[in-house]
Amino acid sequence: MPALGKNENEFLFLYVPISRFLIMGILSMGLYGAYWIYKNFQYLKNRDSLSIIPFVRAIFSVFYCHDACKAIRYDKELNLYKPSHFTHYLGDVWALLMIISAIVPILVIRVILVVIGFLCLIPVQKYINQANQMKNPTVNYYPWSTGHIIVIIFSLLFWVIVIVGIISPGYFKI
Repeated sequence: MPALGKNENEFLFLYVPISRFLIMGILSMGLYGAYWIYKNFQYLKNRDSLSIIPFVRAIFSVFYCHDACKAIRYDKELNLYKPSHFTHYLGDVWALLMIISAIVPILVIRVILVVIGFLCLIPVQKYINQANQMKNPTVNYYPWSTGHIIVIIFSLLFWVIVIVGIISPGYFKI
């Protein structure tokens, strides 16, 4: 295993627990995927001095998820700690499912598609997490941020409104 560098406590890519990844992805109906892409491209931009705009890649995340997964899959630093064993085409599956979920009018199907989409990205996040743990076994995950809490509050409010709307009389009337 390579020696730890000058930034031994620095994370490789977005280092979040799988449980938080799924919770945020499902509660936000897929918007967390854009944040995930933003943070991973921001990491690459800072580390490799790339002339990219991570925010734009996040806005157009369905077009850049493939590139994010490919960059993670073939990242030399990650592969020093752990060889990757996932296909970067998982990003394409996520993007396709997010596009379909955006146009399907039935909420239950939309939720199922978002969940499946985030399940597709678990091998990618798991790989990032395992490489970070091998790099520095004592490093902790990124803490919950104010942004996470705000997204959870607004997402829960959204879900309450949706559920109340569904169970209210007249929802299923034509």
